[in-house]
Amino acid sequence: MSANLADVFGKQGFVAANVEVVEANGFTAIPSDDYTVQITDSEIVKNKSNTGSNLKLKLVVQGGKYNGCIIYDILCIQHQNQQAENIAKTKLKRVSDALGIATLSDTSQLHDQNVIASIVREIDNYATEKENQYVTKPEDRVVIYRNNVKTYKPSSIKGVSANNASFNDDIPF
Repeated sequence: MSANLADVFGKQGFVAANVEVVEANGFTAIPSDDYTVQITDSEIVKNKSNTGSNLKLKLVVQGGKYNGCIIYDILCIQHQNQQAENIAKTKLKRVSDALGIATLSDTSQLHDQNVIASIVREIDNYATEKENQYVTKPEDRVVIYRNNVKTYKPSSIKGVSANNASFNDDIPF
């Protein structure tokens, strides 16, 4: 099965070179790769439909070309869809395992800790559809990207948390 893109984009079809990448709200999605990130903040918030809770992790890229870029990972830790909840709990387990935390009682235990996050840059279908809702000319269509954290792994680069920093100023008093 195939689809004729001329029906959507005109007789030339889709010409990638003619599309300007548009990022939502000034956000720039970084390329797919593994990045050392520091978990700097977290909060539990109700989901949009108010039927469960999400754990929102704020991740900041450490080093390299994208140093300082912020990525959010939203985990559906309580959800009416059991599969969504299981995916979130699996991700949270991978974060805990990467940091060597057997029992996580408060998300502050994650703060200022570094992990490797496998990031995938993907089309944000919801935002793209919303942006294109009133577009009538094919050449005015936009594609919006977002970052999605697929998994977490341990990092050899330690965070700057007071919990794992040792203080030794070599002063004998």
